[in-house]
Amino acid sequence: MSKIYFTVEEANELLAEIRPKLERVMKLNEDINAISQMNLEPLEESLENELLMINANKEFHLQSVEFFSLMEELVKMGCIVKDLEKGLVDFYHRLDDEDVYLCWKLDEKEITAWHRLDTGYEDRKPIAILQRGYEEKLRRLR
Repeated sequence: MSKIYFTVEEANELLAEIRPKLERVMKLNEDINAISQMNLEPLEESLENELLMINANKEFHLQSVEFFSLMEELVKMGCIVKDLEKGLVDFYHRLDDEDVYLCWKLDEKEITAWHRLDTGYEDRKPIAILQRGYEEKLRRLR
């Protein structure tokens, strides 16, 4: 699958659809991690303990399938999920002849930052810098 490039406006329009999917993926990730931390070895052998182990494993796999299905949906939409604990998502954007990421965090109303591909969340720059750059180019073209 090739890269999907977004303008700031296009990426912002997707956030309403992405937000509930990302929230669900984050919750599933927490639940899957909690189940995987459980000691599923029974203290004593009994049918009841066997059923508990089977049900815990079944729940783990059901949640894993849902998790990966939602992650697949997000990727097909053009999202690059960077951090499930922080709720970080990037979108490809074209800046001149360079690929950069539009960077969004779940608790943000809209995309307000971007960064280069070789940097991360800590190096985010305000979207206003991108917009000023485009305005300057338009002035030069006129």
